Formats: sequence, C-alpha cells, structure tokens
Amino acid sequence: MLKGEAISFAQSLLISGFGMALVLLELGLLALLVLLLPRFFAKKAQHGTAASSVPSAPSAPPAPSPAAPAEVELINAPEPLAAMAMAVVADQCGIPVERLRFVSVRGLVELHGVDEATAEAVMRQTALELGRPLADLHFTAIRRLPD
Repeated sequence: MLKGEAISFAQSLLISGFGMALVLLELGLLALLVLLLPRFFAKKAQHGTAASSVPSAPSAPPAPSPAAPAEVELINAPEPLAAMAMAVVADQCGIPVERLRFVSVRGLVELHGVDEATAEAVMRQTALELGRPLADLHFTAIRRLPD
C-alpha cells in the first residue's frame, strides 16, 4: 500500500493513533478477561462440587456446634434442630463449623394441628390451583381452623 509512496504528517498521525487505539482495546479486553475468568471458574468449581458430592450416611450423628455464635436468629426452628442443620452444612462443605458464620436458621413450615401428609397435600393443591410450581411458593405455617 505504501510501497515507495511518501505519506503526509497527518496520515502518519492517523495510522499511529489507530495502532495505539487497537493496542489499548486489546489490553482492555485482556484485563476484562483476567477479572472475569476467576469468577467463572469459582462458580464452575462450586457447581461441580455440589453436583458431584454424593451424600453418605454418617456413622455417628453430627454433634451440635459448641462455638455457635449467639447472634444466630432462629425462625420457626428449635435450637437442637438448628445446631444439627449447621453441623450438617459444615460437614457437607468440608469446612469446620467455627469458620462458618450463620446469620439465621429458618424452619420451613410450622404445623398447627395438621400432620405432615395433610400439610403436603394442602401445599400441592394450593400450587395446582395457583398454577405455579410448588418450589416457587413459600409457606410459613399451616393451621387447622376450629370447626
């Protein structure tokens, strides 16, 4: 293209500016890639370990956490059940309980005068009538009303 031709000063500035802009664009894309790749691989690693972990029956029931922080908020969950849930989470994650921080433990559904089979039937029927998946609904309590 420029073989044997002389270019003007303005053309040389234009070519140099285009080259520098291209290099800066490539460096910006590389920086973005360096920032995003660790997040992508961290999510892949978490997803891979969660999918590949096969729950095994523990030989002994997990002991309640002696170092459970006092600021854990218990919502519809008794203290022994919450301690057991925290121990199971720590065991499944492979992290000592002392290194985990639990903010709150919430019981799924509080039953009043209703057995579990009836409560499950009520939840399924409610989901069916609303036309929504059961997983999208949140029940806090199911009570049997007096006749």
